[in-house]
Amino acid sequence: MMRPDTFQKSYDILVGVCTKNCEDTVSDVIKTVDRGLSEFFPGRKSMIVVSDGYSSDGTREAVERTGTCADKRFVREVGTPGKGSAIKTVLILARLCGAKAVAVVDGDLESIEPFWIKHLLEPVFSGSDLVIPFYRRHRNDGVITNHILYPLFSALYKTEIRQPIGGDYGLSRRFAERILQHPLFPHNFGIDIFLTTVAVAESFRVTEAELGVKEHSSSRFYKNTDHLRGMFEEVIGMKLDLMNYYKSRIRSWCSGRDVKKLRCGTDKRPSEVVVDREGFARKFVEEYSRMEPLIRKCVSPESIETIGRITRTGEFRFPVDLWVSCVRDVLCSGLDKREKIEVLRVLWQGRYAGFLYETEGLTDDETETVIRNQVERFSECLSAAVPA
Repeated sequence: MMRPDTFQKSYDILVGVCTKNCEDTVSDVIKTVDRGLSEFFPGRKSMIVVSDGYSSDGTREAVERTGTCADKRFVREVGTPGKGSAIKTVLILARLCGAKAVAVVDGDLESIEPFWIKHLLEPVFSGSDLVIPFYRRHRNDGVITNHILYPLFSALYKTEIRQPIGGDYGLSRRFAERILQHPLFPHNFGIDIFLTTVAVAESFRVTEAELGVKEHSSSRFYKNTDHLRGMFEEVIGMKLDLMNYYKSRIRSWCSGRDVKKLRCGTDKRPSEVVVDREGFARKFVEEYSRMEPLIRKCVSPESIETIGRITRTGEFRFPVDLWVSCVRDVLCSGLDKREKIEVLRVLWQGRYAGFLYETEGLTDDETETVIRNQVERFSECLSAAVPA
């Protein structure tokens, strides 16, 4: 951790760039952030902090040779390595330097533009506590968001936030102080759903800012199902913890929270994300066979019978109503947290593979309609699926 005496008296803005082995992208990210600060906040004292997760490549060297107009620092994240720890480090440093507004962005971004900094920070100076991004992403992207987190979040909190784990954020000092004190602050990929859920559940002021296209190097690995396993476990584990923590608020929820929408009007289209559709289907069949005894403990006999037919036929299908029914059964079951995560992960692979087959040949708009219909089915069936 950097010593407090290395900071000047105060900064208006602190932008954190979270990195781990980002030597190929971090310099461009820093330069773009710096241009955004210079163009849109020229009168504000600003600092860029690179919060690094113990990179083993040349990330630090790339940071140090990148010139900026804003002050710039490279620090190692504190705590257990993970994205949550990187963001926590940024927030602690923001507190030390008295920043009025904080933004955090990923260091592996390939599509970041200067106006992102405006859209992440300007709403904070206008009274918002959390700015959540809205991106144009390829139909195959957002594999965890689209098929479990977006519909589940909408069902529980009755609030429309299209990408509750967007990855890049703007935060007010008030909200940063709250989450630093929160007992569930995670060190890992659970940080994104944590930020969004705390803001909505505790009635902080939220803005959803359109940032155009998001492309980052990690999305290239979506064709590898194993790459997503750790992320799924961390994100869903945090979601289950948050459901339990806020269960009384969820039960008493009558209407959703107001979320301001900030649009940018870009017509840029995202690049294709390649996914191994057959690999997801094959992995589901293999893991379902292994996990079937546990799945039978929590999923209805009717769903088990349907899944059995799916695994025995060559024509793969995993309908949305089957998926919603399975999620409801798992959430309301007596399984422990670890077991729920494992069962949901296996079944999610089946639903995602089914979605890929189901949307083959559809336009982007038609595919988005399928995703939003899935959200409606979750909202109809899962509002009561809160831990006792």
